[in-house]
Amino acid sequence: MLKLLRVARFGLVGVVATMTHALSAITALALLPITPVIANFLGFTVAFCVSMAGHALFTFGVPMTVARVMKFSLVAVASAGLSSGIVLFLGACTVLAHAQILTLAAVFTPVFNFICHSLWTFRRGQGPQVTRG
Repeated sequence: MLKLLRVARFGLVGVVATMTHALSAITALALLPITPVIANFLGFTVAFCVSMAGHALFTFGVPMTVARVMKFSLVAVASAGLSSGIVLFLGACTVLAHAQILTLAAVFTPVFNFICHSLWTFRRGQGPQVTRG
């Protein structure tokens, strides 16, 4: 049951981060003299912070550390590569429609993220151990 709750929290943080990305980018584009690419980057940056904090504190219940931020960043880069790789591979090697390919990428990428964050980024018991004796 605890795993199911964690998956639900992971999904909720993902939805909030995605909405934050879109709303931040749209707001930046409306208020600042910038291009859509720059607005998207700003939105991504804000959403990255929301996602990192949300997953650390709400999904996994662990403190944010520099090591976890670095790991989170590496998983983000890897998941962007995975998502792009899925689209490139399936686009070149199958007859699936573009919408089907994008849907598969949208399903598999969060699963990859959850596994990486559960087993590596936010795993408990990391860091120096203090023993008393």
